[in-house]
Amino acid sequence: ILGFGEYGFPESHSASFALIVYASAYLKRHHPAAFYAGLLNAWPMGFYHPATLVKDAQRHGLEFFPVDINHSDWRCTWERGGVRIGLRYVHGLREARGCAIETERRQRRFTDVADLQQRCGLTTEQLERLAHVGALASLGLSRRQALWQVAEVGGRRGPLLADLPPETGSPLEEMSAFEETVADYSGLHLTTGPHLVTWLRPQLDALGAVPMARLSELPDGAEVT
Repeated sequence: ILGFGEYGFPESHSASFALIVYASAYLKRHHPAAFYAGLLNAWPMGFYHPATLVKDAQRHGLEFFPVDINHSDWRCTWERGGVRIGLRYVHGLREARGCAIETERRQRRFTDVADLQQRCGLTTEQLERLAHVGALASLGLSRRQALWQVAEVGGRRGPLLADLPPETGSPLEEMSAFEETVADYSGLHLTTGPHLVTWLRPQLDALGAVPMARLSELPDGAEVT
């Protein structure tokens, strides 16, 4: 036991870790979509937050597709050489409801918010969470249009109103690109769109902050902000 503790464990641990690192590096290089989908589906196991994984993959050229009720499964999936974000990342959506969406959309596409609610038994709150993160985009709705439809459909009372098509118009002001990014981080804890710092870059430039990508251009010992 003493001998193993002093030598055996470090040796076996390093050998095991070396194999894991090699296999991981091989998959990341040759099968990046499968590699990142696997990491995202294993969360919360792993060292890096999903938001970090997505941005790392995008910097390496991998395409990500946003969560969508007519395209996403519960888990993240391979799609057209990239990764489709799964419904599991919609904060507040339970697995049973997410799997119900997956099952129903495989039968036929959802046509509007009322159709989605009736077929999957979603609450108004769950519909709002989907609308907030842009998961209803395939219905031809912006996020604020979707939120307006959810409020209208959720306010219906009685079977006579259940089969009416939702309102198509919306008086709500559309989200800005920055607001959509914030909504992604608050509702998904990640974004397939621009990194949050993208919207802060003008202020950082005004402060004289040097992007990390330019650090290698600076001379040794230079002071940076």
